[in-house]
Amino acid sequence: MNLDQEIKALAARYGITESAVRGAMDTSKDLDDKAKLIWARLALCDLYGKQEYFSLEEIAHITGQTKEEAMQMMIDGGATPIEISPAPWLKGE
Repeated sequence: MNLDQEIKALAARYGITESAVRGAMDTSKDLDDKAKLIWARLALCDLYGKQEYFSLEEIAHITGQTKEEAMQMMIDGGATPIEISPAPWLKGE
């Protein structure tokens, strides 16, 4: 993960400055940079009413759970997780 590129892309997606994205990240000072960026995405999508998609790995990372535990937490919470994968012909199959 290139943090600067991710911040730039997030700022462009929401039409805000990179400084604003960094400010959203700073609200979670005890987390690593990846988790801060995930939380910033969550906060910004809520604030601006946009939709963000989070991978199972991202959910597990911010909750400190295994992927299996994170999946069960989402199911228990009423979410219907979906699995997205490339079409077989894109993978050379």
